[in-house]
Amino acid sequence: MAKIKKDTIGKLIQEENLLVGPVSIVLATVVGYIFEYTGIPETNIAIVFLLAVVASTIFTQNYVISIFYSIAATLAFNYFFTVPYMAFEIDNISYIITFVIMVAVSLIISMLTQRIKNNTREANRRAEENRALYVFSNQLSAATDLEDIMHISACNINRVVDSDITMIYTGGTAPNTGYKAIKVSAGKAEHSRAVFPAGVNNLQELMDYYKDSNSVSRWHITGSEGLQAVVLLPDIRVAWMDDNQRRVISVMLDSTVMAIDRWHATEKQNHLLQENERERYRSSLLRAISHDLRTPLSGIMGTSEMIMGMTEKSDHRYELAQEIREDADWLHSLMENILNLTRLEDNSHALKKQPEAIEEIIAVTLDRFEKRSRGHELTVNIPDELMLVPMDAKLIVQVLMNLLDNSLKHTTQGQEISLSVEKQGDCACFTVADRGTGILPEDLPYIFQMYYTSSKESADSKKGMGLGLAICSAVVKAHGGKITAENRPGGGAKFTFTLPMED
Repeated sequence: MAKIKKDTIGKLIQEENLLVGPVSIVLATVVGYIFEYTGIPETNIAIVFLLAVVASTIFTQNYVISIFYSIAATLAFNYFFTVPYMAFEIDNISYIITFVIMVAVSLIISMLTQRIKNNTREANRRAEENRALYVFSNQLSAATDLEDIMHISACNINRVVDSDITMIYTGGTAPNTGYKAIKVSAGKAEHSRAVFPAGVNNLQELMDYYKDSNSVSRWHITGSEGLQAVVLLPDIRVAWMDDNQRRVISVMLDSTVMAIDRWHATEKQNHLLQENERERYRSSLLRAISHDLRTPLSGIMGTSEMIMGMTEKSDHRYELAQEIREDADWLHSLMENILNLTRLEDNSHALKKQPEAIEEIIAVTLDRFEKRSRGHELTVNIPDELMLVPMDAKLIVQVLMNLLDNSLKHTTQGQEISLSVEKQGDCACFTVADRGTGILPEDLPYIFQMYYTSSKESADSKKGMGLGLAICSAVVKAHGGKITAENRPGGGAKFTFTLPMED
């Protein structure tokens, strides 16, 4: 009913506009007779008819009709106000010039007026489009999730094309799963789970399905995460769309893509923030536990060594005390690894680098190795010359012990374990090698990763925490060095790391 009423009003307005021309000419004629009766010259009467032309042009929508009224006003002036009166004849050559000027001026006024009106209509249309796009952008900025973005986009496209549309999108889940649909009809949006045609399982296949269809046109929405949505519209409606509508829809689709990318970026950022928060909590917890366990472990180690000193080696209690000390020593080493790792991760552990003699570092390492060797022998090879290397001595000793513990884990008594240091250019090169079981080829790329443990069976499952080699890599890199691992010809593994000899 509202639409019929609107069309009727528009028709009446158009009819009234068509009457403006004849009414203006009639009024100009009446005014002309008044001027003629009062003795006002004909030039003023001609100006009155020019005003009638301007009035007709302003209120007339059609350019051709405006020109017709211009000629009609000139003929009316000729018919009523030039000699011979009441006839389309001219007995004075000057009237021809007057008529030509009136027609030319009338045409120029009509063209200028119509051009101004067209420019005004175009400006109003562009202003309306910009307002609609501005509102659309504000709505997208306020969207809280992907479904809200799709809902806003579908409803605004529906307003532009004034036709039913269907939008199928991924729903923000993994590709090819969780597809949803929005159907907008008469401004009302209905959400449902997407139902694909037979044989179609994802958006790309849907695009291919309608590729050669004459009944449905499709627009794709592709962001940084790939194809996100497909908009389906009856092809007959697309054929009636003008360039302005296509341009507005293109801008809306681009804005939708940017909103989707912004939503994905925000989701990733939130996920990273949550992961970082969990990682900080985990590191703080591990650091607190490790710190609190070091004191009782030191007491257990001291007590077990005291018992060993008070007991004969032939007594079975000596062996029990020795096992207690070894296990406590292993736990103490594990706590040190955890503390050092968490400190290096959150950059709270500043390296205390100072020149250290290689002999002293090796001596401290040998002293700690002797307590854990359980019958293994270590071959040491260091240069005769004095080598001073800037390092955090405590951390480098920890690296060497972790590498030696790894060798102890994979070798049996009697097999070779060696530790050597040599100068290579401007670096000190440390090598820990053994003749144990070696490293599985599939483990080589990952052995320095956090918590990675080999799939190889181990007799001592306690030592497969996956922290020791990760600590070695972190410490060496913090010193500006490199660490590598490889299998030795003939069996066994070799770990090599370098430290710069100058800061």
